[in-house]
Amino acid sequence: MDEPILYLGDRGFLKRYASPYSAQQFEGIARRVLASSGLGLASGDWPTAKAVSNALAGGPRTRHIYHSRFLLRMTEQATGQGVSVLQVQANPAYYYTAPGYTFAADAQQIAEDLAIIRCCQPGLVTLGGDWLDILLAQQQYTVLDAILRQMEPAIPAASRILLGFYPSAGFLQVLSERSFAGAAVPVNLLNMQCASYTGYLRQIKDRSRLYAVHCLAGGDIPLAAALDYAFHHRQVDACIVGATRTRHIDALAACEAGFRNLTR
Repeated sequence: MDEPILYLGDRGFLKRYASPYSAQQFEGIARRVLASSGLGLASGDWPTAKAVSNALAGGPRTRHIYHSRFLLRMTEQATGQGVSVLQVQANPAYYYTAPGYTFAADAQQIAEDLAIIRCCQPGLVTLGGDWLDILLAQQQYTVLDAILRQMEPAIPAASRILLGFYPSAGFLQVLSERSFAGAAVPVNLLNMQCASYTGYLRQIKDRSRLYAVHCLAGGDIPLAAALDYAFHHRQVDACIVGATRTRHIDALAACEAGFRNLTR
């Protein structure tokens, strides 16, 4: 598929994270980005997915990557209270080993995600994130299988991207045993000296296309240097980069033009 090498995407565009932008404003941003650059766009909820779909107006769907949401219900056994997504994202590593929780597929969120995918028809869909890392660490393979079995029929195999933030043998196993066209994981200069992580990225590349997330390391590394490392030293196929302000989006578009010429 002729896909973008850079995707613009950030939580600042998502209404569930209290985005300052209305759906109409984000659609305007999406139209400008699509018309003036080669950037792809990442969405993650109904308003942003619909805005990107409207902005594409029948254009190539490969410019739209959709991040599936937190498709997991976690319940504290002692209290019967559910754990919110914000609680998990405040300290996801805690839940990798925390005892006393029950895990189940979130039927409502899965149904909503499937509706978004069918309506907006993104070219790529990521499956995973914090919920995947937690289930793998907790060895909740039955719940993981239940989620993936519901999602996979709605997403062509060539469009599925497995997303994980925590390196694990379980992630590599899921990537090998199920039909995924690519994997999205953190790739940045801050882990360049880590031999084990270098080996982990190499194993992913042996199995699939490699997408870099968090390549800016929270803004600690300049954009051009971060992208150069990802593309030229880690041979990633594409980067998903967060940017919300106009000057940052423009800088990303300028970098995209330069790196596209070097990587094609």
